[in-house]
Amino acid sequence: MKAYKKSLKPELISKLNELYRIKGSWWQTIVDDDQVFILVRDNHLRVQVHGGLLLMITIDSRGRLICKTHEEYLSLRSGSDPYVTISESHTSPPKRVEGLTEFITHYSKIKRRIKQFVGNERQYCHSISLNITETVDKEVGLVLTKDEDGDRKKAQFVDLQAISNDGTLVFVEAKLMGNQEIRSSKVPPVVKQLQKYQTIIKSHKRKIINAYTEQFETYSCLSGKFFQKKLPNPSKVTIYPNVRLLITDFDSAQLKFLMPKIRETIEKGMDWEPNTNDIITIGKPNSINATHIFKGI
Repeated sequence: MKAYKKSLKPELISKLNELYRIKGSWWQTIVDDDQVFILVRDNHLRVQVHGGLLLMITIDSRGRLICKTHEEYLSLRSGSDPYVTISESHTSPPKRVEGLTEFITHYSKIKRRIKQFVGNERQYCHSISLNITETVDKEVGLVLTKDEDGDRKKAQFVDLQAISNDGTLVFVEAKLMGNQEIRSSKVPPVVKQLQKYQTIIKSHKRKIINAYTEQFETYSCLSGKFFQKKLPNPSKVTIYPNVRLLITDFDSAQLKFLMPKIRETIEKGMDWEPNTNDIITIGKPNSINATHIFKGI
């Protein structure tokens, strides 16, 4: 299944490594940037910054690199004169990034622009993935499942995937305190989400481990700072059965008066023990570390 493919064609790896050896190239700039997280997918890379897609990189049948980004990110609205002239029938074109050379010239501006389009939850997930070096993937596509009406297929994505030093893979779903999916007087919607993820993971263990193996091998072939992560050997990998829930972005009053009820309803819905380590509650997103993610495992 493509949802679990994490390998790249040798031609793509070779092209990227050639570019990395060129000082100041667009690829060297990106792969050595400590603000980016790079997702390995089925013969393409998805480079993210602030939780948004900076570039999608693949290779075509002729061996040419293909890079894509959203058109909104290429309009440079900041500058000495952000205005354009409009006549009856014509609008003068705004300043636009042209080509990968200009892309890197305006790299910082493009990253700031992406941040304007990304919601807080995705931004926090991105920050967490950078802070916790054990994070090996994010926005992890599991499988396509039919919706409740049985008509359309919907991709199922878990926010974070981390691996401990001893090779335990842990899936984490992150929610902000303001997200209504974590609260209900009966069963919060997040319970159904977690249960669905756990069922998928349980029935696809071998495919998930195979995907990690492909990722491990892909990292070993690519040059650049991002791919220098020391990943545990695939032969050591096991999968933690519960999908952990991370709740963040709350203050001390919310922790005292709201969190106990939220924990209680989720724990009952999941049939978890009270005060389980599978619910991680950290008020400040930037304070989240690997100890919280792997506690009790």
